[in-house]
This record gives sequence, structure tokens and C-alpha cells, in this order.
Amino acid sequence: MTQKTLLIALIVSFLSVCSLEAQRTAGRREVTGTLSLSAVAAEGGIGVFNVLVNPSIGWFVKDNLSVGATIHYEGTGELGGLGLGPQVAYYFPSQNNLNFFLNAFGGLQMIHFSGYNFIGGAIGVGAGLSCDITPRVAWRSGIDYKMGIYSGPSLIHRIGLDMGFSVNF
Repeated sequence: MTQKTLLIALIVSFLSVCSLEAQRTAGRREVTGTLSLSAVAAEGGIGVFNVLVNPSIGWFVKDNLSVGATIHYEGTGELGGLGLGPQVAYYFPSQNNLNFFLNAFGGLQMIHFSGYNFIGGAIGVGAGLSCDITPRVAWRSGIDYKMGIYSGPSLIHRIGLDMGFSVNF
């Protein structure tokens, strides 16, 4: 038990002493992978929980501003979806290894629900914290909202809690 406590104290001390800052400068790239647990609600009162897997790649066009593309797959039980489109993320600079970020995305969304297929668009926004583990790797955690727009008056709303990693190179 004391070895475990000593190891945890050593890791916390090391991370708090080191001021890590990810390489988010113009010209660099970022690969991100997140897993999201979310609640989905459609007009008419249909609601389900689902899981979303979201890999993305971005290029820093200027310091702390990444522009790129994202693909996401979501599904549970009778609801499944696949989407792709552009994504923009901005990391607010800080003096330590925690950075607040905002992101926005949009694009094509395909949904399969209870035997029906829908194709439309999706737009969304998100915010969270990025904790730099090394100068190139960061843990990301946040919340996002997405609205799917389909034929007719059909709208699907999704709010999710995201967690994952990003690698800068």
C-alpha cells in the first residue's frame, strides 16, 4: 500500500513541477481520437443513449488554431450513424499544461434508426480541457452538442461527454 501511495505522489509531483506545453504552432499537425457517451433526442420524444467514436486530423494554420476533418461513428441498439466533415479547434494559450479549447464541426450525416435510413447534415460545437501529458500528447475531455438536420422537419439533437487523446507532430 505504501509503494502505491509513494508512486502516486511521485507522479503527481512530477506532473505539477513540469510545465508541459503541447506543440500547437503553425505548420504542425494534430491527430485526435475521442470516445463520447451521449444522449440523443429526436422530435417526437424519441431518446436513446449512445456511444460515439470520433477520430480527426487537423493542421495548425496559425498558433493554437487547428483546421481539419473529422469522421464519427455512433451507435447503440437500433440507432447507428456515420458522419464526416470539416472541423475547427482553438486552444486558449496558458502558462501551464491545461488548455481550454473550443471546437466547431459540420458536414454530412447518415443515420439508421429502427429500419429507416436518413441522410442530411449536422452542425455542432464543443468545449473542454486539454491536459498535456508530454509535449506531443494530451488528454482531452469536454462536452459537445450536435444537431442533425434531415429531410422534412426532422431534427436530432445530441449532447455528449467526450474523452480521448490528441497527438501533435
